[in-house]
Amino acid sequence: MAPIFTGSKFGFGRSAAVAEPSEKLNFVYFYSPGTWTIPADPFSSIPGGGNPGKVNVLVVGGGGGAGFGGGDGGGGGAGGFRYATNYTIPASPGTPVSVTVGTGGQPTLDYASGPRVGGSGGSSTFAPGQPYGISASGGGGGGQINNPSAFQFANPGGSGGGGTCGESGPGIAGGNGNVGGNVSSPPFSQAPEGNPGGPGQAIGPSGGPFASGGGGGAGGAGGGNAATSPATGGAGGIGSLANMFVSSSLVPTPGIIYKIPFSQTPILIAPTYYAGGGGGGADSRPNAGLGGAGGGGNARNAGSASGSPNGGTDGYGGGAGAPQNPRTRDVSDNPAQWGGHGCVIITYYTPS
Repeated sequence: MAPIFTGSKFGFGRSAAVAEPSEKLNFVYFYSPGTWTIPADPFSSIPGGGNPGKVNVLVVGGGGGAGFGGGDGGGGGAGGFRYATNYTIPASPGTPVSVTVGTGGQPTLDYASGPRVGGSGGSSTFAPGQPYGISASGGGGGGQINNPSAFQFANPGGSGGGGTCGESGPGIAGGNGNVGGNVSSPPFSQAPEGNPGGPGQAIGPSGGPFASGGGGGAGGAGGGNAATSPATGGAGGIGSLANMFVSSSLVPTPGIIYKIPFSQTPILIAPTYYAGGGGGGADSRPNAGLGGAGGGGNARNAGSASGSPNGGTDGYGGGAGAPQNPRTRDVSDNPAQWGGHGCVIITYYTPS
């Protein structure tokens, strides 16, 4: 059974030598901006020459950063997810196609001076400005706990950031997802790019217990917090599947075309989750929300420069998990709460 990626990065060794096949999979992976050139050789989106002149394109926006709440802010929303199979590019061979890749949103910096809401991720686009372009919105940042003198709503995005609990006021809804809207033909038929963040509910009074909602994912909404004792943070929304797998061995140069014998490539076209939401925080670490499959960060044991990273996974557009105590003050470069960078992946088959 093909492996399902849930957020970890790992590689695979090569199999024993086999006879050279008659065609190769072209696997083009962008995790930063670059240019892809439409091939002059015959190409198709599936093995055997079927669907000639077509490719498969995955575009994922950058994930949202986590919200702040002294350990119980909202999880970051995943970057938007656009997946076009058997996709026709109405341009001549040799035409350069620009690619942009959204970075992950920053975490909240300081309770007192803000910003208290996680930053939204950047959008990713295949062929920006072209009629055949495909764009995925960045994920929304997670929200700030609802203390009447210091709260902010979660941001909308490809998937929305997680809503937060009420300390001495009502809970706050998660940010809306699918800000880029449904995309219909032209250029291609596509479902919504993402889902809303999980809602927060009032679980005070002041003093706790507190917890917040998880960020939305491409495949499902973020989970809401639970008024248990101790309170439970919402899970990040699950990502969506694409038949493209990124091994850590394929990350050295953005935009490089890997021409790999088809008989050695099943792992590269295995179903893989992308764009999972970040987990919602809780003031009790064991009850913090887990990130969604597809690179969403777990909301636990982070928030200082020495904390275990719980940011979204780069290359998958995962939303960041909410920081835990100690607070994020004066560690603005802490990687633990940043959303994951997005990606653009193109696959097609050519003769050897």
